[in-house]
Amino acid sequence: MNGPAGGARRVALGAGAAIAFAVVYLLVAPPTRRWVAESLAAPALAAVPAHVAGTTVAARASPPAVLVEGDGTTLAAYSIPLGVLFFLPALLLLALAPGRPWWLIFAAVLLALGLLDLVAVAAGIRWGRAGFVAHEFMDSYVIRPASIAVPLLMLYARRR
Repeated sequence: MNGPAGGARRVALGAGAAIAFAVVYLLVAPPTRRWVAESLAAPALAAVPAHVAGTTVAARASPPAVLVEGDGTTLAAYSIPLGVLFFLPALLLLALAPGRPWWLIFAAVLLALGLLDLVAVAAGIRWGRAGFVAHEFMDSYVIRPASIAVPLLMLYARRR
């Protein structure tokens, strides 16, 4: 369907997909991310033998994260993937390309990066500062930029 009718249909489909995604995401994601922090990530990191005595691991409910503390300071704050850095770009992908599963690919990319970040935090707990530096690098220079760059590259590929 080309022409004005096809364009209007595409806009309506994109708007509908984005609204449906927003409703489902806002209902499902917050409790799921809290559960992941409390039931999966925090226990997994707490099970890692600590390099420094007195290192503690605790889940934070809002925003969902796992805090690693030692010597009275926060050594790392691992954010659970698929937060706002996923939601807004995924909403854009759904609105502009509703017929393509790019938001799922984007979610898979962020989940993979989040898993690598979790491994870096575990390495920091087990072997010391280098793992926490890798975590900070992943968070600042890989995950956050990927949250912007990956959807933009997907939209660029859509245009070609």
